[in-house]
Amino acid sequence: MRKSLLQKLTTGFIALVLVLIALPSGSQAVAKNDSRLTAGDYLQPKAGEALKVYRPYAPQVNFTNTGAADASKINFRMVVKNSKGVEVYNNVATLDLIEGNTTKVVTFPKLVITNSGEYTTSTWVETSE
Repeated sequence: MRKSLLQKLTTGFIALVLVLIALPSGSQAVAKNDSRLTAGDYLQPKAGEALKVYRPYAPQVNFTNTGAADASKINFRMVVKNSKGVEVYNNVATLDLIEGNTTKVVTFPKLVITNSGEYTTSTWVETSE
């Protein structure tokens, strides 16, 4: 699997004892079978929402298939890095199907921030092409 060159959804956040998430703007990726996957907003946590350090959260991001064709067996990756660029989270979520012209919520495995500081979160669609 490789990162899609057109799809990378990135947001930054700060953990001091609280974590603040900024909503990213949407970006697009071309998937197989004439489907188009567009990244939307982070649903969990929301922008400005305070997160406690050491508390598990299941990150959620909207993805929309704006194409006419269905997209199937899709892997989404989320990576969180601290301010020094060290990965503190790297996980994959999979959806079996996103029908054409529909939006689905992608839920990632639990994320736990264990140290205060600044973090960057990136989420993208992985393709086999």
